[in-house]
Amino acid sequence: MLKSLLIGEVDMEIIMRMTYSLDYDMIKERMVAIFLRFAQKLENNDYLRVSDITIPKINKNLDRYDFDGCIAEAFEIYILFNSLADSCPEAAERLERKTFTPDQWKAFDFVRGHTGRIEVYVNTSLLKIYFPIMPVCHYLSR
Repeated sequence: MLKSLLIGEVDMEIIMRMTYSLDYDMIKERMVAIFLRFAQKLENNDYLRVSDITIPKINKNLDRYDFDGCIAEAFEIYILFNSLADSCPEAAERLERKTFTPDQWKAFDFVRGHTGRIEVYVNTSLLKIYFPIMPVCHYLSR
């Protein structure tokens, strides 16, 4: 729902309210929890910790449709954060690496590595649209 408020024309009042009222640390921790569950399921190891996860290993084990499950919420969080940061420097500051714990950065970095962005010029506005790059896309020919 929050993401839907950012679609279309830029309304700085909404962006500023969202930027100042969101608890970025809590939402980053939610992303970590989602990422951890995703990695545990992928590696079939309920005792796996975020510090034990290596992104290259996770990427190697991805199956075509692995982003259809709970990890989709982490992509929505990432897209929300970046949509705010595109219009608001205060939001962009909250996405600097130094504002993340190591676990938060690992989850954020994984999602970032599997997210694309296109820019669409509509009337007089440049819209940045973020989207997950599904693992099935890697099976497409060049």
